[in-house]
Amino acid sequence: MAFGFRPTETSGAGYQTGGFVEVPINPDNVAVDIFNGECVTYTTAKGIDRLTNPVSNAATTAGVLVGARWVDSNSSPKWGQMYDGAAGNTEIFAFVAPVRDTIFRVQGSAAYAAAQVGVSYDTSGTSGSTTTGNSDLQFTNGTVGTHPPCTLVGILSDGVNDTSATPILLVRFVNGAIQDILS
Repeated sequence: MAFGFRPTETSGAGYQTGGFVEVPINPDNVAVDIFNGECVTYTTAKGIDRLTNPVSNAATTAGVLVGARWVDSNSSPKWGQMYDGAAGNTEIFAFVAPVRDTIFRVQGSAAYAAAQVGVSYDTSGTSGSTTTGNSDLQFTNGTVGTHPPCTLVGILSDGVNDTSATPILLVRFVNGAIQDILS
């Protein structure tokens, strides 16, 4: 089962933050679910938005959602692995792992081969599970795309994952410009 991107290693991550930052979610898009492991973009005047297609928007990927906090319509504070996008939410903040200097783990869509290391691939998936809160994004190792957002840097090697048809892979995002805003 896909789970989107998970931060695995961050250069200079402090123990007090876990390597993520807290950023407001765009108030124009508060009724949109954002799943854990989904890519997000950042606008200085507005905040975080769900990035529905990291492939065609690779240059604007600011980070990956790792959780959220908000106040619901009953004035109750909420924290979640995902942001639920319910109408009436206020004080909405995303916890984001910036893509710059971060290696993420993500489920691959094909068996791993050592020749895939160093190659950039696309992602697939457009939603997530409201039950688990996880994104359905996968890394399409084996099919090089037109605007690949991530480069394969390795595999979580445990003797079983190495031969899996859908292995857990280690990837790094290709572009690193907009991430500087969040870092």
